Amino acid sequence: NPEAQRVMAGKLAEENAKSIASLLGRPATDGEIYIAHFLGSGGAKKLFENYGSKKFASSIFPKEAKANSSIFFDKLRPRTVEEVYELLSKKVA
Repeated sequence: NPEAQRVMAGKLAEENAKSIASLLGRPATDGEIYIAHFLGSGGAKKLFENYGSKKFASSIFPKEAKANSSIFFDKLRPRTVEEVYELLSKKVA
């Protein structure tokens, strides 16, 4: 049922927005809500906690990087947490 799927997706986005706002102490951006959709709320929390660390995102998310190499790698070069954050955020801009 497409209508039920739309409603459920909206509810999940609302829950993710509240969770992110609680973590960050401010309202979540659309990009941050998308990050929570893409990585799950726990994964988004890990990404936000490591923002600014200069770590490679693939070292924090090895399973996700294997499944989504175009997000976690620029050709063969691993992307940093900040680069993955920016890339995912731009997908909803």
